[in-house]
Amino acid sequence: MSFSFAGRPGEKRKNAGTVDVAAHYDSLCDAEKHKKRSASLAFGVRRCNNALKRELLQTYVPAPVEGGKGPVLLDLCCGRGGDLDKWRTVLSGDARVLGVDVSLDSVAEARRRRDEARRQGKPDLPACVFLRGDAASPALWQSVDRLAKGLSQADQWPSVDVVTCHFAAHYMWATRKSADDFLRNATCRLRPGGVFICTVVREATLRERFASSCADAAVGVGAATAGAFGNALYKVDFCASVGGAKRNSVAHVAAQLARHADGEHAPLSYEFSLVDSVDRCVEWVVPRKHFLQAAARHGLRPILCDESFEGISAGARANVERLTQSEREVVSLYGAYVFCKEPAAMEKK
Repeated sequence: MSFSFAGRPGEKRKNAGTVDVAAHYDSLCDAEKHKKRSASLAFGVRRCNNALKRELLQTYVPAPVEGGKGPVLLDLCCGRGGDLDKWRTVLSGDARVLGVDVSLDSVAEARRRRDEARRQGKPDLPACVFLRGDAASPALWQSVDRLAKGLSQADQWPSVDVVTCHFAAHYMWATRKSADDFLRNATCRLRPGGVFICTVVREATLRERFASSCADAAVGVGAATAGAFGNALYKVDFCASVGGAKRNSVAHVAAQLARHADGEHAPLSYEFSLVDSVDRCVEWVVPRKHFLQAAARHGLRPILCDESFEGISAGARANVERLTQSEREVVSLYGAYVFCKEPAAMEKK
């Protein structure tokens, strides 16, 4: 399987560190300047994911009361501003959006797209501010407040109505602390009754495909390798070699997954590749039980819980059914969570 990595000359493979993830997404911004997204082999996957994100916004973002202002939305790991049109068509024109991303180049590109939309006079464009910040840093909000001091009073963020984090929470589960800091950042300014929308790699799908890879390898099916699976578009490898040693043994992966079933955090990494987008980027399994338990400690009540994309609605199912089999295998890696902030929520220790 061959993947196109949009890296800089001499750039090293990425590990789980924040700096490496930021550098990886900085490099993607360079590549996007020279390539149309529609030319990517993963274009169908991206188009489907975007349609599903739009549907989640349309379904779960609360409508403003009559005469009231539009919602205030925080987008953690906002990337390059690819959701501008979704915000424009789903949110009201007087809504406000704060986008935060660890990649400085991504933030710069998001600002460029926002400014271009303004120059084009696109209607109903919310007031969007994009700032650099690490969603799993305990100092995120101090950093945001410091950067916002030079902005107008309208661009201060004492509370938000909606928080979104799409296709990025799997970077936050390297440690129990980083996962907890991420959820604290997502919820500490979310108003009571507000919603948190999160799309993430599904632990159940990883578990199932890991088991299948081990079974296939045991009986010699094709070129099957225990702990690795994928197709022409994507690859997941739990046991990839790093510096001459394997990242995980098959036994270790199985043991950690068993601990996840008991509600433990049990950090477990894997390498993920998506053609034209990601090359051997380290991600972390987000254990469903631990996610729900940790979310509850931060006052979040699940509305939608680890739902496959085709299970969200008839419209979402129709979008998935238009994909090729290989594209469906990629999209089915992901699931959606939607939480509501409890009215009297107080973070439990």
